[in-house]
Amino acid sequence: MAKQIMVKAQNESLRAYLRGKRSFKLFGITLTIQHAHDNEYQVLLPDLCEIFRLQDCGSGNVRLYVV
Repeated sequence: MAKQIMVKAQNESLRAYLRGKRSFKLFGITLTIQHAHDNEYQVLLPDLCEIFRLQDCGSGNVRLYVV
C-alpha cells in the first residue's frame, strides 16, 4: 500500500510541475514544489521535509529522484 501511495505522489508531482503549479493536494495533504538549484525543484511535505527532487532537463524532460 505504501508503494502505491509513493507512486501516486510521484505521478502527481510530475503532473503538477509540468502544468506549472507550485502546490497540489494529495489525499488531503498539500505538497509544495519549491526551487532548489539551477534546474532542480524540491517536493515538500507541509512540515518542509523533502520527499522528491525534480530535475528539469529541458524539452519537457523531467527526472524524479526519491530522497
